Order: sequence, then C-alpha cells, then structure tokens
Amino acid sequence: RWLPGSTHVFPALGDSLLVHAVAGASMAEQAQLALGRLGDERLLTVVPDPDPTALAALAARTDRLDHQRLALRHPTSRPDELLTRLTTDTARTLWSELKDLLRRRPTPTLARRFSDWGIQDPKLLILLEKTARTDDAELATAAVVTAARLGADPDPALRLLQRRLGENGWCLEEAGRLGAAAAPLLSLTEDYLTDGDEWTRMRAAEAHWRITGDASKAVPVLTSLAGPSPVGVRALQTLLLIGPPIPPHLQPQLQRWASAERRLVSSSGLIFPGTELRPLDDQLQKTARQMLA
Repeated sequence: RWLPGSTHVFPALGDSLLVHAVAGASMAEQAQLALGRLGDERLLTVVPDPDPTALAALAARTDRLDHQRLALRHPTSRPDELLTRLTTDTARTLWSELKDLLRRRPTPTLARRFSDWGIQDPKLLILLEKTARTDDAELATAAVVTAARLGADPDPALRLLQRRLGENGWCLEEAGRLGAAAAPLLSLTEDYLTDGDEWTRMRAAEAHWRITGDASKAVPVLTSLAGPSPVGVRALQTLLLIGPPIPPHLQPQLQRWASAERRLVSSSGLIFPGTELRPLDDQLQKTARQMLA
C-alpha cells in the first residue's frame, strides 16, 4: 500500500523510484505508477513519455485539473482510477475530454460514471447508444443501462438484460443500476438469490433491493454471506447501505471485526488472483465500525 503523503514527506522514496522510472527497465511502469500515486510531479517533468496509468494515478492523487485533463487526453488513456474520483462539477469542466474518451477508448467504468454524474446531454445519449452496439458484452450492457438512466428509452436495456440474465448472473449489478425500471426482470433476479455461487447470490440480493426498494429478501442473503472474505466484505458494505436494523446475530461478529488487529480477510472467493488483501481488511474493519456506530 502507498501511505498518504507526498514526495515532500518521502523524498528518498521518490528519488529511488525516479531512477527506475527513467531507466527503461522492466520495473519502469511500476515505478512510474508509484510516482503517480505519491503525487510526484517529476513524472511529468523528468520521465519521458510517462505511462498513461501513471498519469491517471497522479491526477487522482493531486486532484489538479491540468493533470486530469492530461491523463484523459493521452492517446492510450487508462484512467479508470481517476474516473472514480471525478465529481459532477469536475466532470462538467472536463466534459469534452470525457466524451472524446468514450469515443476513443470506451470502458465499462467510464460508461457507468456518466450515469453517476447525471449530466443531461442529447449528444452523449447518441454516443452511448453507439457504444452499446459493441461486441463487448460488459461494455454494451453498461452503456445501454447508463443511457436508460439518463433518460433514454429503457426497452433496449431491458431486452439486453433479460437475454443476459437468462444465460448467467454476471449482469445483475447492471440490473440493479437500472433501479425500479428493471421491475420486469425481478423474476429472473430472484432466481439467483438461491442459485449460483456466493458472488452471484450477493449481486442478486443487492440488485433485488435496488429494484424494489424492499430489503426483506436481500438482508438474509447478505447476512449469510457477510464475513472476512472478499464477497463477505462486499455483502457487509451493502448491508451498511441498506441501513438499520442490523441483524442481532451479526452484532458479535461486527464487534470482533471492528477491533481486530490482525489480518482477517482470506483469499477464498477472490475473483482476481493476486488481489491485495490488506485494503479488504481495512474495509472490513471500517464497515463494521460504521455499522456499530
């Protein structure tokens, strides 16, 4: 993990990373990314042609508009880390860059963020509809759901989600993003509450709650999954979003997770091998404390 601070606090670390960042060695990209996450602007002034992921990390770290614009405009932008930090006001300022990025290098994260920002733009809807014609199933679903959330006809999203839910539960999150408009998909969603692996049941529970506004079917599923595993942390975070009352039998476990000083989260249930577990431990502890408070 990278500690909060800047290269003014860790000058020796920044200097060491800079040596690797400009050497053109196998570690150059990792060193550049680390410089970006430290907020070290020498990434721009000393490193020739810095890696786009590093540029996005720098922009996310500094929150400077010029850094954000540079990261978004890079020909091979990979700014998902930055996109999660942009507020609606900042997105308005960078609107032309964001739409251009959707044209050049669309990703599911970018398509979803447009709905989070909630900015109405008829030209954006046209662009999202074009993006939804891609052969990339995840990107197409994200784009068509975002278009529906921003005022487009929801029928294309419903048709696509109905077809995909008939095959598997990977798009349950997108059904949840559609909210009440996804009511015609409820029977398909409910099938996954008891059928499938832990991640599928968790996504089904969250989607059911977001579609209906009623947590009665979601809470038992989420409570049974909550715990020191990647899917368990996500289930606990969803319970926090749903709000009280906390299931009484979960209270002792919350107390233990909130006060634990050792690592709790196991690698069981990891979707992506190699995922760092320490942040998940932090999330488990933070979420448990928030629920207890």
